[in-house]
Order: sequence, then C-alpha cells, then structure tokens
Amino acid sequence: MKNTFRTLTFLLCTLALANCNRPKDTSEVLTADSTVTDSTVANTNSIIDGTETNDTEEYRDIVAYFGATEDSIQAALANFGPLRETLTLSQRAIYIEDSLEMAGSTDTLITAPYKARAYKAILAYKKRIEAGLPAQTNVPSLLQLNRIPEIRDSTANILPQAGNSTLLADGNFFFVGGAPFISAMTSEDNTTYASPTGKPELRFTTSIPENTNFILTHCFRRKEAVKISFGPPLSSYDLGPHDIHGIGSIRHEFVNHIPVIFLTPHGPVPARIVSIKTNLFPNELPCVSDQPFVEFACFQYLNEVDILAIYMPESTTAVGEYNIDRPDRSVWTADLNNDGIADIACVSGTSGGASGIISAVLWFANIRGTWKIIDAGIEPDCT
Repeated sequence: MKNTFRTLTFLLCTLALANCNRPKDTSEVLTADSTVTDSTVANTNSIIDGTETNDTEEYRDIVAYFGATEDSIQAALANFGPLRETLTLSQRAIYIEDSLEMAGSTDTLITAPYKARAYKAILAYKKRIEAGLPAQTNVPSLLQLNRIPEIRDSTANILPQAGNSTLLADGNFFFVGGAPFISAMTSEDNTTYASPTGKPELRFTTSIPENTNFILTHCFRRKEAVKISFGPPLSSYDLGPHDIHGIGSIRHEFVNHIPVIFLTPHGPVPARIVSIKTNLFPNELPCVSDQPFVEFACFQYLNEVDILAIYMPESTTAVGEYNIDRPDRSVWTADLNNDGIADIACVSGTSGGASGIISAVLWFANIRGTWKIIDAGIEPDCT
C-alpha cells in the first residue's frame, strides 16, 4: 500500500510539471521513424554535379533556418484536426508510462485507463477516416507560412536574381523537397512493388523536409478514400518500447491516385502519393526524423538523387518540359513554363550541428520577383 501511495504521489507531481512544461502545439507530435544514413544524405556537391569532395567546411552555415514561425497559419497546416485528439491522448498515456518507469514502477493499473482512452480514440479515428472525411476547408497555402532564415544564413548571396514570375504566385500548389533527403525503398521480401493495377513501380520515401509536417492536411483538402493500418511499437532512447496496445503509428494509404510530379534533371516524371505514416509519439532518437513518413511511387526508373523535388500543382497536366539550370555547384533553378524566368530554386549547403557539420537545403519559389522559402531540409543531428 505504501509503495502504491508513493507511486501515485510521484505521478501527480510529474503530471503537474508536464502540464506546465510540455508544449501545447500538437504539431510537435507528428512524427516518423526514418533513419538517415550515408546513402540517404548525399554529399552536398554530389547533388549538384555528381562528384564527391570533402571540402564541406567551405559551406558551413550557408543555410541557417530552423522552421516556420509557430503561428496560427503553421498550426492550421501542421495540426490535422481529426487526428489531434488521438495524438494528444496517445502521448499523454506514453508520457505517464515513461514517468512511472523512470520512478522504478511498473504499475499497469495506473496507465491502463490512459491507454484505454488512447486506444479508443485510435479506433474511432480509423472508423471516421475510412468512412470518408469531408473535404477540409480553409487550408492555408505554403506561401502563407512565415519562414524567416537566421541572420547568419547566406543563401540570399548565392541565389540568382529572380525575374518577375507569377506562375506560383497564387499559392495553389504543394511542394516537398527531394534530394538529398529522399530514399528508394526496398520491400521486406525483395520483391518488386506494384501499383493497384499490378504494374511494377518504384517506391521512394522522405520524412526530413519541413513540408512533410503539412502534407496530410493538404491531401484532405478534397474528400479522399483512405485505408488505415497500424505500425508496430516504436523504439525509445533509454526506456521501453512505446505503443498503445501494440500500435506505434498510423498509416494512411490513399485508395485513389493523388498525382504529383517528380522534378528531375531529365524532365518531369509523373508519380503519386502512396501513403503518409504518422507516429503516435516522438522517437527522440539520434539520426532519426520525428516527422511524418511520406511514401511516393512512379513507373519510370529513377535514381533517388535525381528527384530534386516533388511538385503538386492543382493540375499536373500543365507541367511539360522545363529547363534546369545550375549557375553554381550549390544551386539549381527550374523554369517550369519555359518563359526564361526561373520559378523554383534550391540552395544546398551545410549547417553546424551538435555532432558536426550536417547537410542543409532550402527550396525557394519565385513570387513576383522575390525568392520565398517553400521548403527546408536539415539532416537530423546524431547526438
């Protein structure tokens, strides 16, 4: 009885501290378990010209950007409303379980009701999404995000002068950065992936670009048919596996074709979004991204380093041949409508991380003669 009282006292103190200290912005709980390896993050120079060098010191702090301002626009994109309660309840249950474990207790009677509520919310979310969610309204565009680089960021000194382009000015598109933060997938049994019609296809995944936090909300701007499945428990840094009755993540597989365009040096490649996986709680592991895990597919053979970006215009039929220019080995630009004015630009560099120099990339859209950040990717720090 004394031990139970002591455990309850510790737990109440822990919960009081948690309510004061834990962030209220549930965008922080949208996670994915994608480990970054040498094959995932290519050398900065090899992205541009296919060569490899070791002179990364030259590029230190070219990119100094750490995410969009956490305001109402950012929250509207990052917090997919129907999923918010499920993530909140799941995180609360795991946080309580971790707190008890750190106190040396394994009293499941305390955690059971919290996990039961979270599990009920997970099943309700699956039922709601698979029944068909109405189109989400008032979804902001990427251009409405307030993305301000740090004062030491030097990408503005490297970007070419922007002409007066209006192609992307209405914001009616979505965009996800590509190389070096996209990886080819291999099936567990080494068989070829196939489309819903049985045609062989390649699969690619990414979870590092900032816009992976916003893509789930964007995809539900229209009513989509979705199948929900669950992933296994997630590993943690110094505690036991994290799960809600064996569930560690929620995978949204889109039944209908959600088209995207892979922007490559060789021209546009039609592709589609296969799924978006969201972890129920952060891994908080070194070298691992804590963002949604997005899976793409295409029929054409591609090397992962050739996928410069993923472009989602309102009508993909409008994307024809375009011109890729490389004015500098750390920069590429794309003129999407061949009017002689670059519409998209990318600066690849490095940034100083706790574990050393890490890869960092910014992608820009030309909005009426001004380069505006539309995505960012920073290699997870291995500390």
